[in-house]
Amino acid sequence: MAQKKVLFFSENPISQVEGGGIVVYSVLQGLRPENLLGFYHYRHITISEEYSQRFFYFPTWRMKKMPLFFDKQANVTSLLQPFWAWLYNGLIYFNREHYGRQDFRKMLAKVDEHSFRPDVVYFSGESYQFLSLAYRASIHFDVPIVMLNMDNWMGQERERYGYFGNVMYRKIRQLIQKVGRRSLNNTTNSLALAKHIEEWSGVPHQVANNCCTDLHPGPYVPNKKRIITYVGALNRSTQGRTLLLAIAPAITELAAEGVPVELHIYTQPTFATVANGISSPGAVLFKGYVARQNLAQVYANADLLLTPTTFLERELTLFRYSLSTKLSEYLCMGRPVISAGHPDWNLQHYVKEHGCGFTIDILENFKISEIKKAIRAIVETPDDTLIEIGKRNRNLWEQAHDVAKMATETRAALGL
Repeated sequence: MAQKKVLFFSENPISQVEGGGIVVYSVLQGLRPENLLGFYHYRHITISEEYSQRFFYFPTWRMKKMPLFFDKQANVTSLLQPFWAWLYNGLIYFNREHYGRQDFRKMLAKVDEHSFRPDVVYFSGESYQFLSLAYRASIHFDVPIVMLNMDNWMGQERERYGYFGNVMYRKIRQLIQKVGRRSLNNTTNSLALAKHIEEWSGVPHQVANNCCTDLHPGPYVPNKKRIITYVGALNRSTQGRTLLLAIAPAITELAAEGVPVELHIYTQPTFATVANGISSPGAVLFKGYVARQNLAQVYANADLLLTPTTFLERELTLFRYSLSTKLSEYLCMGRPVISAGHPDWNLQHYVKEHGCGFTIDILENFKISEIKKAIRAIVETPDDTLIEIGKRNRNLWEQAHDVAKMATETRAALGL
């Protein structure tokens, strides 16, 4: 089967180690660079080296002459800030077709510059802006779409547009339905998200579970001093706040009390300041940035692999139905998982349902003493129990998280 030429749209570029691009890197593995042309937004994410010259930045929609005015108004009082944000986004909403046409012209110019003629459009974005651009491209080139919805970005867009949120929510649903009629394959990163989108839009989605390629783990021999490892971003609105305010302080106190535990944090340079800020000798260690080729060894050195999210209800919308990006890699390595964050996060339910490891429910009124109690119990888990959990996790990966099994139809649609 010949590879197809893929026109790619997502805020997250394809990445080996960061963001949602990790999932796409696994799904599209083997796609030759000359067969890809991509448009992205998150510039802090390191694009996979083989595709670095094939991606082009797209800014978010914004009004050129208005932001300064709104910034000044928002500074008058924090109580008015939501009002000005909603008003500004309302103006964006009413000009969305204008901005969409601008995006399309810029995209088309770049495609023509590279003499690129796509066979298929691939969307894994998280906004109306990128979905509408993907749809326009599909219509213009008369090619089908492959769609991956990794999070409940539709709900987040609804909140973002404030007073106009419900109207935008309906517009997104209509657009997803249009995309669905041109789609070869639609996937999500969890069963819960698939059900949510299907019930809301009527567009069927298959479950891909943030699948990944095999990292070929070695034997699991727990350390006497338990090493809890986290690899990933430290955005303050999600993982960063939970690590900064809840997990790191608890582990620091436990280590000071003689509990044999360390937290190892690996994150990109963008978040080095945050990671250094919560470091504590002998307890919480910022280990720097880890390259893809060293990732399996970092996981192998750990006893438990941590995946946190926000503990604030107001920030849960995007991730409520999702599984974490790193979960599949953690399961693949055959290590117990610690899921920490809001109890309504789907990953909390998934870990409990499948016996993947441990959950720490954290709400806004959390107490460090309760988190310490939970971590102490995890650390004191017998070696045999940890090893058994690790074996179950590896089996779960083989059944429901292996890219070779979970992305078969997507890869076939792309000629991979």
